[in-house]
Amino acid sequence: MKSVTIPPEITIISSGLFKGCAQLVEVKIPNTVIKIEDEAFEGCSSLQKIVIPSTVLSIGSCVFKGCLRLAQITIPFTVKIGKHAFK
Repeated sequence: MKSVTIPPEITIISSGLFKGCAQLVEVKIPNTVIKIEDEAFEGCSSLQKIVIPSTVLSIGSCVFKGCLRLAQITIPFTVKIGKHAFK
C-alpha cells in the first residue's frame, strides 16, 4: 500500500494504526479528523508527504518517529504536538 486516503467518516486516527507500514508513501487526511493518536505512523520509513488539516487539534507522541523520508509536512500552528512526535 503506497497511498492512503482516510475516509471522511473517520474523526480519530487510532494509536499505531499504520505503525510499521514501510511501503506507505503518502497519506491524505480529510478535514473530519480532529486527532492523531500516539504512534499512528511510527516506522513508516517510506512516508514522504502528509498534510494535517486545520481541524486536527492534537498529534500524539511518537506519531512520525522513524519516518526517515518525510520531506513535506504541513501542520497548522494551532495543533498541539506530543512529545517526540518527530523523533
